[in-house]
Amino acid sequence: MIHAFDTHNIVMFGEYHGNKQEHEWLRKLVSTPEFADRVDDIVMEFGNSLYQKSVDRYIAGEDVPFEQVQKAWRNVVGAIGPPSPVYEWLYKTVRETNLKRRGKHQMRVVLGDPYADWDKIKDREDFGPYLANRDQWYAQVVKDEVLAKNHRALLIMGAGHFLRSKGPGYIEQQLRTDGATPYFVVFGTNAVGGFDDLDRRFDSWPAPAIVALAGNWVGDLPAMPVFSGGTQPATPLKLAEAADALLYVGPRDTLTKRDRVAKIACYIFGEIPIAGLIYFARIPRPSSLDFRAQMALSQFAFWMAIASGVVFFGGFFRADPEIRILTIIYGIAMCFLWVIIAAAHLPVS
Repeated sequence: MIHAFDTHNIVMFGEYHGNKQEHEWLRKLVSTPEFADRVDDIVMEFGNSLYQKSVDRYIAGEDVPFEQVQKAWRNVVGAIGPPSPVYEWLYKTVRETNLKRRGKHQMRVVLGDPYADWDKIKDREDFGPYLANRDQWYAQVVKDEVLAKNHRALLIMGAGHFLRSKGPGYIEQQLRTDGATPYFVVFGTNAVGGFDDLDRRFDSWPAPAIVALAGNWVGDLPAMPVFSGGTQPATPLKLAEAADALLYVGPRDTLTKRDRVAKIACYIFGEIPIAGLIYFARIPRPSSLDFRAQMALSQFAFWMAIASGVVFFGGFFRADPEIRILTIIYGIAMCFLWVIIAAAHLPVS
């Protein structure tokens, strides 16, 4: 990875969001003296540009209230719910590395997510333009803060943003137009087909390992299963067509995703109660409705409860363990909510 900067001013890393082993490797990478000597900037997808000045001071080792700094990775446009702790750890590692290198070349964390002020975002119309233009914003930030200054940078973003599915993606196209020579490294697993189709040739590999994808059996593997851990089906797209190199940090079944609990909590304690509160706030209480309206509402809620039960039972047949857990919990919680609504609107005399 470090040697890639000898011939490329931009190295794009396509991450799998929240993976513990992947970010352990990233933290080790950025704390390596050879990396810190070569690389000027780390451009983060999980970084709201609104807080760039605070992050600059924090990364430089200044005394900045952490409550202010953490807004950079917590108040992003592209993620719902609490962020994985791996992003906080990466920011801290860059800061600690700079502090240990006082008087030497210092790294900067550049925030690549749109300049969104959540105190001013009130509805979908306010939010929409930020969400729709995330790739455009990220590309422009790299142009202004990296390329215009003749810097070398590591770009960290979800793999889908950099994927060369039909040639270079939007961000890479824009950077190449400005003279950049990006090198794309993507996170991958040993899944090469369905969820249970694991390639045992990876078993002999040391972990972590990076392998160039041109002219070997790894590059000939189907890209989507390898990227997704077997949760996405194979397409004609090969790894060598989609990226330049693969980061392998271990067999798929040994990997840990550090935001799983947060996602489940977001489903159960966030979306479901909010949906219920909105429902009860907008629908009059039973005593103010006539018999037919009460019966219609109760029947609707009853059928929604049945549909949620189907979702619950269907969850047991999902291949991905994380999706299975989320679907089961989400289904049973929604079923419970709709039963309450159905009971609340039973006709009263």
